[in-house]
Parts: sequence; structure tokens; C-alpha cells
Amino acid sequence: MRKLFIFCILCLASVFGTGCREDTAKKTTIRVNFPVDPQTLDPRKGRDITSSCVHNMLYEGLTRLTPTSTSDLGLAEHIEISEDKRTYTFHIRDVVWSDGHPVVAEDFAYAWKSMLHPDFPCPNVNLLYGIKNAEKAKRGEVPLSDVGIRTDGPKKFIVELEAPIPYFLEITAFCVFYPVPYHIASVNEEWPDKDISTVVSCGPYLMTKWSHWDEMVMEKSPNYWDQANVNHDIVRMSFIENQNTAFQMYERGDLDMMGTAFTTLPLDAIPSLKTRGILESFNVAATTFCTFNTSTEPFQNTHIRKAFALAIDRRDLVDNITQLNEEPGTALIPAVLRNGERKEFFKDASTDEAVAHLEKGLAELEMTREDLSIRLLYSMNDVNHKIAQELQQQWYRVLGVHIELQNCERTIFLDNLQRAEYDMALAFLHAQYNDQMNILERFKRKSNPKNYCNWENEQYVSFLNQAMNAATEDERMAYMESAERVLLDEMPITPVYHWSTTFVKQPYVENIAFSPLGAVHLPSIKVHK
Repeated sequence: MRKLFIFCILCLASVFGTGCREDTAKKTTIRVNFPVDPQTLDPRKGRDITSSCVHNMLYEGLTRLTPTSTSDLGLAEHIEISEDKRTYTFHIRDVVWSDGHPVVAEDFAYAWKSMLHPDFPCPNVNLLYGIKNAEKAKRGEVPLSDVGIRTDGPKKFIVELEAPIPYFLEITAFCVFYPVPYHIASVNEEWPDKDISTVVSCGPYLMTKWSHWDEMVMEKSPNYWDQANVNHDIVRMSFIENQNTAFQMYERGDLDMMGTAFTTLPLDAIPSLKTRGILESFNVAATTFCTFNTSTEPFQNTHIRKAFALAIDRRDLVDNITQLNEEPGTALIPAVLRNGERKEFFKDASTDEAVAHLEKGLAELEMTREDLSIRLLYSMNDVNHKIAQELQQQWYRVLGVHIELQNCERTIFLDNLQRAEYDMALAFLHAQYNDQMNILERFKRKSNPKNYCNWENEQYVSFLNQAMNAATEDERMAYMESAERVLLDEMPITPVYHWSTTFVKQPYVENIAFSPLGAVHLPSIKVHK
């Protein structure tokens, strides 16, 4: 299976390197901008891109992302896998936290088990459910001591799975699986977010400054184990929400890079950047989609959901709004997770079908078009706003239904989604590991914090369970495709388009390598200025 590449989002840490301390004048610095502050420095609680990027600078997992692998060795220097592929034994390197305390197996065990406590807020806890008794522990059905996570001395960490998971090592590279310092976190659960002096790291960087909504500064850690393969001394991150303001900074030379991994480029700048020949664009495993709140009218009705889904002209959106040759979302799984193969589970812009479904749905609900009062919720930025406006026009033109637009700040947006306080919303998802299951499992149970549509289907669950226990990879893929068909027939969400990641860089930023999937790999960047 081809490697999933999400370095621009999840592997920012390695860009900026680490090494011995030098005089300030000799230090290399990279300047980037993010639209928002990280919501948390605790890798167990992250749910936004900025936080994930910061986590990847401060911490490292048992495995990590590299230019050629999504599961290279990280803080584990050796991994043993049992013959039945259910038990993994990780041997931890002789490394230390930035305060000099050794990194031990208990740092991982404590971090992982704490997320499985029924009261612990972990948006990505479902990623741990392949571990023996993990989901039962989260539901409070068994004690944490029954979970398949244990230590054998300070340097041996053992994990037992419910069943073999072919992508398990790739999951452990994601930031939710990072360790936390047991010697600090067990005493003070708010250790990373209340006082910068209590933030310790085991990754490439140390945090030296955080002025909220202004700037964060990272400096290379002298304790990081792989200093030879990272290149920069200082990372300066500004936090400016307005894309146009950030782009002006880039044009003035005040930012070294700008794009999807940091702050997205203004849509109005795309044609000029293409003409100048400086825009880089690569397909990645991320998708913008509409999610319908299936727990309330009118989207309890499948026909109404399908009407809005089929009325969208996705090709028009990517050609005239986003302009980056994205893949129209006529399948839930993007091509980069299908070894480049594109699938079409429904026809784009099926206007006649859309109208027919709307009329069936209205008849079942005993409603008219005039009875529909629907708001489209989205987080405010240039791209989302223009997409929302275009969707509003398309739905009115095809269905004769006026949709009210409602935008809000990103944190409020996510809170509304998780509380199901919306009608329909324009959202997005990023793959966190190299397997289609990462997308499909989000909609398996209503209890998943990222199952915003509040949808559950037992046939869908059955296909995913059969995929987990499939005897061959072909059989597993067939079950997952069957599950995808069920979801897209029910249409609790509808994909709009699969992303291309884009960026621009200053001329003095050189030596950019590319991943096996063709996306930019940041660790080899060199700066000459």
C-alpha cells in the first residue's frame, strides 16, 4: 500500500531540526504563520491543525513520519510483533525529556490509558479502540487495568490488540499516541496549558515563548535523539487570522513559506501565483464535506439529504472557486488512499435526481419548500465563505430552497458540531494514518466525537467489523467499499472535494524533497540568506 503523506499537517516538527546551541547570529530561522493559536499543548486533547503541528515539534511517538515511511522508528528503537500480530512490544530509546528526566514506558502507558478514562476529553480516542478492551474501558464497562496496555520495566512498553490491525504502526505515528511526562502530568493534569514553565518536550524543539494570538517561538532541543536529520535552529510562528494580511507578510518577505500546512493562500491570489510559476500543488488525503444533522428535521429524512448532496456541482466549485484541480468528491475516500484510483459512487450535479429526492422527502415529512428553514454553518475563512456562497446559490437554483449562511470562529464551530447544534455544516477531515479505515471508522458509532452527523447504521458497522477480521487484503478492501456504498446511499454526509495542498516559498528556501505520494517533504529544506 502506498504511503499516506500528511507531512505538511502532521510532521512540521522535522522541518525545523535541532542540534547544538550556537550564537544567535549563526542560527537558522524559519518564519511561518498560523491563523489561530493552538487550542492545547496536550497531544491527547488536540483536535485542530495548529495544535497538531505544535505537538509534532514538541513530542515524538513510538513511530514517526519520514520521507519514505509513515511508520519509521521514533522513540522506539526496536519493535517486536507476535506471530499472531496481536501483541506489540516497543523498546524505548535511552532518551530524556527536556528537563532531563528519562523517557520511560510509563509515559506512554499513562498517556494512552488516561485517554480511555470515561471522563477524559479526547476527540481522537476512537483511534485507540483496536487495543484490547479499550472501547469497553471508555464506556466504563471494564476497569483501565483490563486494557491491553502495560509496561515491563522502564523501557519496555507492551500493547495487546483485539485483532490484527495492518496499519497499527502507522497509527502510532499520530500525535494522539505521543507520550506525556508521567512525572509531571500525574501530579498536574493541566501541566501543558496553564504555565509555559511546566511544558517539557521529547521532540525536536523546546518552546521558549508563547504570546497568545501573537507569536510562538521554538528552539532546537539539545536532547533530541536524531539531531543529524533535522536542519533548523529556530521556528517563529505568528498567529494572524486574516489570510490577506498573512499573504502581504509573505510578499514583503516577512514569512518564508505560506500555504495549506500553515495559513491557506487567498483564493484571489491563486491565478497570479500560477502565472508567476511559484505555486506548488499536490493531492493529499483530506476532504471538504457537508455534514447533515440526522437527529433533527429535515435531515432525519434520507431523501432530503440526498437532494442537497446531488444538487451540488462539484466540478464547478473546483474549477471556479478553489482553482487547484482538486478531485470532485463523488466518493468518500480520496484517490490517494486508493493507490491513486478514483471512484465515482454517484454522479456529480445530478439535478433531476436531486429534485426528485426533494419532492419525495417533502411528501414524507408533509412539508413544502417554504416550510424548510435551514442554516449552513461554517468556520470563517476566505475559502469556506466563497464555497458556502456558491452552495447557497446552487441549492436555490436547483432545489428552489433558500439556505441561510452562518459562520463562526473555528473553536465555536467545532463545539457546535460536537454538540449537534446545527442543521448542516461545511466541514473537513484529514486522514491521520495510511488506511481507508481512518475515514470510515469515524462514522461507525454516534459516540465518536467526529461523527458530527449523529448517524449510525448496523449494516455499515457489520461491513467494517468484517473488514477488521478479513482473511486477505482484497477481502478487507471489498468490505470497506461495501461500507462506503452504504454510507453514500444513506448520505449522512456528502463529500464536496478532496484537497490539493498548496504552498509558496521564498527563493532562498531550497532543497525541498517530495514524499512517495508527491507531496512536499519539509525536513530537507535549506535556507540561504
